[in-house]
Amino acid sequence: MDKFSKKKRSEIMSKVKEKDSQIEIVLRKALWKKGIRY
Repeated sequence: MDKFSKKKRSEIMSKVKEKDSQIEIVLRKALWKKGIRY
């Protein structure tokens, strides 16, 4: 269900050093609204 390849996802996640950064929180809320859990 991931729209990114595993490699791309890994790149994105490795750039997020801070847990629960503002971007991550916004992204998580958007994903949850679409029914995607991670």
